[in-house]
Amino acid sequence: MFGKPLAGHQAIAFKLADMQTKIRAVRLLTYEVAWMKDRGVRVTEAGARAKLYASEVANEVTHDAVQVLGGRGYMKDYPVERHYRDARVTKIYEGTSEIQRLVISRGIVRESAESAGEDGRAPGVVEGSRPVAG
Repeated sequence: MFGKPLAGHQAIAFKLADMQTKIRAVRLLTYEVAWMKDRGVRVTEAGARAKLYASEVANEVTHDAVQVLGGRGYMKDYPVERHYRDARVTKIYEGTSEIQRLVISRGIVRESAESAGEDGRAPGVVEGSRPVAG
């Protein structure tokens, strides 16, 4: 395009960098879940976190890939078209993204309650303190 490869354009290069960064972050979350599972640690929230972010990233990255390729991104001749369709399913398959968020939020609330001090206050709370506004 315009006498140079697509990746030679700064906007496309930045998009590719962002896409790869997100994919690697998903991979690390997935490895964390596998590591926890290997050690017999409960993985409910970590698994939900990895699944949620993986499905979000799959949709973002495949959408961006279709955009980078323009009209060719929608052609069945290119694998990105199939990847884009497959990514859409990840938001509903094996539990919707909303269910994953519910599992994660319940884990956060449970961890917060478990880490609260004996007096029921969150750790680090100073008596008589208030949030700073502005």
